Amino acid sequence: MVVGDLNFPLIDWDNNTHRGNLSSKSSSSLLSFCQSFNLKQVIDQPTHGLNTLDIVLTSETSLLENIEILPPFSTSDHNGISFTIVGVTPKAKSSAKLRNYAKGNYDAIVDALCSVDWVAFINSHKDIDDCYENLIRVFLNLISRYVPRYKDSKIWETYPQHIQTLRAKLAFYHGRKTIFGNGKYLMYAHKLKRALARHSLLKEKQIAQSKNAKRLFCYCRQKLQLHEPIPTMTASNSDQLTTDAQKAELFASYFESVYKKPSSLEVEVKPFTQATLEWVDISTETVYNILRRLPNRLSTSPDQIPYIFLKRAALGLAAPLTLLFNRCLLRAETPTLWRVGYVRPIYKKGSRNDVKNYRPICLTSSISKVLERIICRKIVSYLSENDLISPNQHGFLSNRSTTSALLSTVPLWHKEIEKGNFVSVCYIDYRKAFDSISIPLLLRKLTSFGINGCLLRFLRSFLTERSQSVMINESRSRNYKTISGVPQGTCLGPLMFLMYVNDLAKVLPPGSFCSMYADDSKVYTINDCNLLQLALDAVAKWSRTWELDISLEKTTIMRFGRNHPDVHFTINGKVLPESTKVRDLGIVYTNKFEFDDYIREIVGKASCKSNYILRAFKSRDLKLLFKLFTVFVRPQLEYCSQLWSPYKKNLVDSIEQIQKSFTYRCFLRKGLLRKSYEERMKALGSESLAFRRKIADLVFMYKLITEESDLKLYDIFDRPPMVEITRGHPYRIKPERPKTAAYAGSFVARSVHQWNNLDAKLFRWKRSCSFQAHLVDSLQAEIPN
Repeated sequence: MVVGDLNFPLIDWDNNTHRGNLSSKSSSSLLSFCQSFNLKQVIDQPTHGLNTLDIVLTSETSLLENIEILPPFSTSDHNGISFTIVGVTPKAKSSAKLRNYAKGNYDAIVDALCSVDWVAFINSHKDIDDCYENLIRVFLNLISRYVPRYKDSKIWETYPQHIQTLRAKLAFYHGRKTIFGNGKYLMYAHKLKRALARHSLLKEKQIAQSKNAKRLFCYCRQKLQLHEPIPTMTASNSDQLTTDAQKAELFASYFESVYKKPSSLEVEVKPFTQATLEWVDISTETVYNILRRLPNRLSTSPDQIPYIFLKRAALGLAAPLTLLFNRCLLRAETPTLWRVGYVRPIYKKGSRNDVKNYRPICLTSSISKVLERIICRKIVSYLSENDLISPNQHGFLSNRSTTSALLSTVPLWHKEIEKGNFVSVCYIDYRKAFDSISIPLLLRKLTSFGINGCLLRFLRSFLTERSQSVMINESRSRNYKTISGVPQGTCLGPLMFLMYVNDLAKVLPPGSFCSMYADDSKVYTINDCNLLQLALDAVAKWSRTWELDISLEKTTIMRFGRNHPDVHFTINGKVLPESTKVRDLGIVYTNKFEFDDYIREIVGKASCKSNYILRAFKSRDLKLLFKLFTVFVRPQLEYCSQLWSPYKKNLVDSIEQIQKSFTYRCFLRKGLLRKSYEERMKALGSESLAFRRKIADLVFMYKLITEESDLKLYDIFDRPPMVEITRGHPYRIKPERPKTAAYAGSFVARSVHQWNNLDAKLFRWKRSCSFQAHLVDSLQAEIPN
C-alpha cells in the first residue's frame, strides 16, 4: 500500500492515462509502476481544488473500507483522507484427525467388497434411505480398517529431524538469554534459517521433478495465495458477528432468501420433438469406467465418501453402485443424502464484511454425481441426436466455449460496422438465474424435450425436497430448504439450466439474433432499432412466463457504428442504461472495438503474479520457474486472445514484456546475464507470446473445419468464389479490404493471409493438436536465423 501527496494532477486514474506533455515522463513512470505491481488508486474525489493529488495505491482494494474525503487539517490546503484497513484473521486449525487416502490398502478393500452378495444386500432394504445408509456404513467401516489416519497439522509440512533439533535448541536458548547471552541464540537462529532455506529448495526440486501435476499445482497455490478466512460479519441490525457459528447462520439466512416460491400459474408448453427418452441403461462396465476417471480429490461430501476412495476401489464398488443406481431409476427414488448440500461462502468483491458480497459453492454427494454423469451423457447424446440444443447456446457443452461465444458475435459486428452499418446490442443480466428457476416449470420443460417415464420421475425426485447448510471451518448452520433453482454442486444442474432457457432464441422476431453462455445473453439487431425493441419485449414476456427476473440495473445497451440513431430502449417500461464499454464473458471492450483497457488490466495482474512467483520460490531451476509461469501467468495473457490480440506496438510490447522480464530474472538467478530473449525462449523450449497468439488464431480456425467446434469456418469468414480456389488448400478465405486500422487488426482480417498461405499438407490431420504441432514447426522454419 502506498499513501501520500504524490502531486500528479495530470493522471486520469479512471482510465490509467495522463493528459498533456507536462510531467509526462514521471506520470508514465508512476503508471508503469502501478501496472507492474497491480496497484489501484482508490481515491475518486478531488483532494486539492479540482485535482486528485493525495492518493492511496493498493494491490488489494478489498482490504480498504469506509474511504472518506475529510475537510483540510489545521492550516493545510489539502483535504484529509480517512479509510479503514480490514484485518485478516488467521485460519482456524482443525483438531480432527484426517484419513491418508493415498496410503490406503485398496487391494484389501476390493477383496472385502467382492465377497459381499450385493444383490441380496440391496434387495433386503425396502426403504432407499435405509439401503443407502447401510451401504455407506459398509464403506466407512472399510475406510476405518484399511485407510490410516494422520493429524491435520502433519499433512502440509513435516520437517526432517535435523531441522526439528535446531528448532528445539533455538527455543531452549531463546528462554535462557540472560544465562547464555545472545551468542548461542543468534548462532542457532542463523543455522535454522539456512537449514530451512536448503529444505525449501530441496522440496521445490523434488516437486519439479515429480510427474504429479496436481502436487505441483497444490504446492504453488499454497505458496502463492494467502488464505483469507471469513472476517467479522455485519448483520442487518448492525451487530458484529465473530464466531463461526454466528457467521454460518447469517450466510444461511441470506442464501435461503434468494430462493423463490413458485407461482401456481399453469404454463402451456408445446413439445419440441416427437422423440422420447424414458430410461438410461446402466451397466457395471459403465460405472467402473466413470469411477476410474474420477479425480483424486478429497472434497467434503455429505456421505463422507471422497472421490479418491471411489476411484481407487472402483473394481469392488462398481457392482453395488450399479445395483443401487438401477434401483433408484426403476423406482424413481433418491436417498436423502443425495439431496443435501454443504455450502461454503466464496468472496466476490466489495466489502468482506457484507454477506451480499459472497456467493455459495455447494458440495454434494460424490456417489450421486457418478450417477448424474451417466444420466448427463445420455441426455446430451439424446439432445444432440435430435438436434434439440440451440446453436445460440455456448455454455457447459463440448465443442463450445466462451471463445466460440465471443467470436460468433463481436467479429461479425465489427464486419458490419466496416460495411457502414450499425449494430444495437443488449447485454441481458438475469438476477440469481440459477437459484430462481421454478422446479414445476423445469419439469414441464423436460417433458417438452420428450423426457418421460422412469427418467422423468427420477429427476422429479432428485430436484425436489432439497436442503443445504453453510459450513465455516468446523461450524455448520441449520438446514434450509432450496425451494427453487437447479441443484448447485451437481452434474445435472447446469444441463437442467440449459434446457430451461433453450427456447429463448425461438421467441425473438425474425431478423434479430442472440448469443448465450448459460445465463449471459446478448440480443442484437443490425440497422434496425425498432426490431431490437420488439426483441426485448419478447424476451421480457418470455422471462415473466418462466419466472426469471431481469436485473434492469445490470442490463446494458451498447451502440456500435457512427450512424446509430439516438434512441432509447426499454424493458418493462424502464429505460435501459447505455454504456460505451462492457465486460463480456471476462473480456472488456468498447463500442469502437478497442481492447486497450483489458490488455492493461491483464498485463498488470500478470506482472503482479510473476513477482509473487519469484518472491515465493527460491529455486534456480529454470524449468520449474517457467513451468510456474505457464501454469499461473500465461493463461491470463492468452485467454480468448483470438478476439483481442493487439495490433498496436505499445500493447504488443507490454504483453511480451511480462514473459521477457520473467525469463530474464530467472536466468539472472543462474548467472546467465548475456542470453538474449530469443536464446532464453529456445533454451526453455517455448515461443514468444506474439507467436503463440498467431498459432492460437490458426488453430482455432482449424477447429472450425473439424468436429472440434460447433461453429463452422464460413460462419465467421467469407467464402471465396470457387474460381479462386485453384491452388493451395481447399479451405481458403476471401481476403478482407479493411478501411480502418482497428478492423485490419481484428481476427477476421489479420489471420486471413497467413491462413490462405498454409501448406496443404497441414490439413491432412484429423485433430487440431496434431495440426498445431506441425504448424509450429512450419512457421518456425520460416523465421530467419
